[in-house]
Amino acid sequence: MAESGFKSYVDIAEKEHKRNEKLTEAYKKVYKQPQQELEGHLLPGEIAIAHSKKVIKYSAHDDPSKGISGTLVCTNFRVTFITTEKPKYDLVEINNSLLAPQDILLNNVEHVYVEYRNKRKKLTPGSKVKDGIERLELHCKDFRIVAFNFKLTIKGEEKTIIKAILHHAYPANVTLLFAFDFQHNQDVNAIISTPLYRNHRDWMESLKRCNNDQSWRVSSINENFTVSPTMGAYMVVPKSLTDNDLSNIVHQYMNDRIPQWCWSFVNGCSIVRSSELRSESEVGGQMEVKFHAAIQSTGSESRNIRVIDLSKQCPNPIQIQQSFIKLRNLCMPASESEYWESDGHWFSLVHNSKWLHHVNTMLSVANDVCMWMNVKEHHVVVKEQTGVDLTPIITSLTQILLDPEPRTIHGFQSLVQREWVIGGHPFKTRLGHLHQPTGNADEATEMSPIFQLFLDCVWQLCRQHPDKFEFNPTYLVVMMDALRLTAFDTFIFNNERERQRRIDQSEQKAQDKSWQSLPLWAWGVQYKQQDLKLFNNPLYKLQESDFFGVKTSDLSTNTTTSKITCLTSSMTSLNGIVENPTNHGASINRSLSSSVATSDSDETAIAQSATQSDGGEIEDNFQIHYNSRTGVVVMGSETPVGDKKKKKSFSIRRKKAKDLSHSQEEEGEVVVCVMPLQGVREHGVKLQRNKDPILEVKLGLPNINMWGTCYHRWLPWSQLFGGSPSAVYRQESMLYDEIHSLHHKIIKLMQSIDDCDIISPHSDDSGMYFPHTPPATPPTHPYIISNYFPYSPVQDLGRKSILGTPLFNFIHGNPIFDFGQKVKNKHSRSPSNFSFTTPSSDEGNSSKSNEKSSATNSLSNSCENLDKPSKKKPLMPPTEKRTPLMPPTERRTPLMPPSESITYISSV
Repeated sequence: MAESGFKSYVDIAEKEHKRNEKLTEAYKKVYKQPQQELEGHLLPGEIAIAHSKKVIKYSAHDDPSKGISGTLVCTNFRVTFITTEKPKYDLVEINNSLLAPQDILLNNVEHVYVEYRNKRKKLTPGSKVKDGIERLELHCKDFRIVAFNFKLTIKGEEKTIIKAILHHAYPANVTLLFAFDFQHNQDVNAIISTPLYRNHRDWMESLKRCNNDQSWRVSSINENFTVSPTMGAYMVVPKSLTDNDLSNIVHQYMNDRIPQWCWSFVNGCSIVRSSELRSESEVGGQMEVKFHAAIQSTGSESRNIRVIDLSKQCPNPIQIQQSFIKLRNLCMPASESEYWESDGHWFSLVHNSKWLHHVNTMLSVANDVCMWMNVKEHHVVVKEQTGVDLTPIITSLTQILLDPEPRTIHGFQSLVQREWVIGGHPFKTRLGHLHQPTGNADEATEMSPIFQLFLDCVWQLCRQHPDKFEFNPTYLVVMMDALRLTAFDTFIFNNERERQRRIDQSEQKAQDKSWQSLPLWAWGVQYKQQDLKLFNNPLYKLQESDFFGVKTSDLSTNTTTSKITCLTSSMTSLNGIVENPTNHGASINRSLSSSVATSDSDETAIAQSATQSDGGEIEDNFQIHYNSRTGVVVMGSETPVGDKKKKKSFSIRRKKAKDLSHSQEEEGEVVVCVMPLQGVREHGVKLQRNKDPILEVKLGLPNINMWGTCYHRWLPWSQLFGGSPSAVYRQESMLYDEIHSLHHKIIKLMQSIDDCDIISPHSDDSGMYFPHTPPATPPTHPYIISNYFPYSPVQDLGRKSILGTPLFNFIHGNPIFDFGQKVKNKHSRSPSNFSFTTPSSDEGNSSKSNEKSSATNSLSNSCENLDKPSKKKPLMPPTEKRTPLMPPTERRTPLMPPSESITYISSV
């Protein structure tokens, strides 16, 4: 029977429909967001915008075949790389709760480069992204270069994520920064102790601390930012000037910035910052004379005024920016060969950048200001055209040099908040948060690293005086990185007026009236308590510790008296500090007289004029006695005198309280409490030292160093393991921790003495990241500490390349120190191979054999190169037989014994 010629198009349509459904499902499966991988990775308010799977991430200087595979995701906050691969070694580094080690902040992206098969192109916002991209390279503002390879990526995903990065890395409005999307649910007032200087009380406390509240006052004339848009809501001015005078004076200055009080020295001299007078002002000179006369009237006696024009002595923001660009190019070599090529004339390149010159200039001017205030006793007015760039550098450095308080973590944060944030430094403009690059090499920009220059100056002081700062260089590097951290509002606005208006108009504020943006000083949001210990300086804590004795001459402040603040709510547990306190929440303020005896009373500090706010009376001549031998503080009426033996034992005995009379106080028979000095501090008593309060600055370029921990930390070739300042820091931390532990044990032992009422510290935690005892459970892999601790540019450590080194030149018969020639490499980004093999317990023999085989092959190639003739005359006679650096048959000793918890590795 003949076949029918009828064809059913319904069946064909049904098959096509099923086929399209399968393709759609497959398409969705391939291109859908990796929800499982992103789960728990995004922050509250963070949104995943684009992603690309099967991306290879590697250092821009490494071989692409040695990267790690994962998923690249672009969010509204960062470019994050999610991978399941783990490093073979646990690099000791600081862990940020908001950022993973592989993350790059969108605000940290400076340049975007893409590579096609035979072409490299720089992309800017609005650039057309073509197909065929094989490689993405991100140049970051912290001198880091990160590369991604898309050879295994599904076609089209690389274009999507690159477009997302270009769009969100260069926002056009400050409200697009992540601080307005971050749903932190934190009570700002409860989690920070740093004053924000957005109320009258914080400014008054600063005046009282400087003992200058009688001559200066806090004016709220700018509370609505109608008088000066670039200044804070409150300003400190001489008391002789009324608000009406300020309204007439303010418009005579550039940016409407009147002279603003910053700080006062112990001798009553004040430092004031100001902008320049308007050139068109006809009465500006008269107003300035009037303001200077008001400044001279402050204090107990009239002093002269020294006006320092920073525009004539310091580089301008444009010069600082040009110098920083040269420094950045120097610290971001395109390849390993370029790095070694510049190594031969490194010092001349650094000198030509003039960055260290600018650092030295700022320190020199600040040192001159200190001389005028401390030696010549003048009021100092520092001014510049705008009053917001160079003036905060000089006023901040001056306070650090003359006042011990800004050298503490709390004091330094207060200084930055007061002088920079509230002072109106234009962080948004100078850091380029909204900068739109055009691709032109000579494009005009207002960006300038003013605050970075200040942090570099502070680092120089930390290096010159390592025991005078509570914080260490790690704290400064963290603050440098925080300039790009847009989750906080500290460094993203130009002034307080802009901050307040933007936040009031934000969607978060509209939805929740109690919502507040987070300041940077909420460190607990970023770091765990253990990581925050990396900020502590063991040398400072050792000097300021309570177990070596405190002399009376050390107990003082910037004023004529030293404040001791006690909280009776904390004292109720001290067994009789106050016999029957009527109000446990009352505060007791006492002043230590500056006229304390120096011979027999070296261990005595007389507390006079004791007052209590609510109930409970305490005798006027209340004293605190410290015994340097026992490390114990006695709080009582008077130190026993005459009997030295009695005096030594006095501080560990507590006598029955009696009715205090003047005669009894003279006999010194009453002791209220006995406790260690550290316990006193933890219960509310603050004893402030004044040992060498003024820092001396070593000026001149030979004394100014490159801040390698910050600028070079991403260069693998300059990284060393062991023997660096990081290793010294570890040993210092362990030493202090051991001393603290021993002191704690001594206090515990003294508690067993009869009739002894000693209160030990609440905790035996020394605040050090590295304890003197190894952890109970050693890590699976040994810790590695580099010279850029707690930062490291590598994850997997391989054998370090010798490309461009003297050894490399020696092997190839070239002059050892000939760095002028370029070294060819088959990779556009030369590999940096660190290979330190540590055999584990289960794979010992195989690891050793692999290591031996690798060493044999490497040395065989080296020996073959030695036998090849060279056109250049070698340093060693050709007829002489060269001894191999390491015999191929020699058995290597493992560099890192697995039994050690922390091991240092020598650089190969």
